[in-house]
Amino acid sequence: MSVWPSVVVATPAHSGIGATLSYRSEVSLAPGTLVRVPLGAREVLGVVWDCPTEPPAGLSEGQAKAVSSVLDGLPPLNSRWRQLVKFAAQYYQRS
Repeated sequence: MSVWPSVVVATPAHSGIGATLSYRSEVSLAPGTLVRVPLGAREVLGVVWDCPTEPPAGLSEGQAKAVSSVLDGLPPLNSRWRQLVKFAAQYYQRS
């Protein structure tokens, strides 16, 4: 059964990419897990922000790209680290 992790990647605020990107995974991923995901023609590092079991509205399993790999050698970022990441992104990416 697939899960649908919402992943945050490092992109400029003006890029037009939303706050999180939806991917597909065969294993449930804890919030804060570091992953590598496809973004365009390259792979980038991302952080799982949430991992719902249902796909986002309007997205089918065939449309979603799969998480490329999980960096399981590192523990997931806890909620305080994720709050800091969110604050820093909002503070420093203002246009």
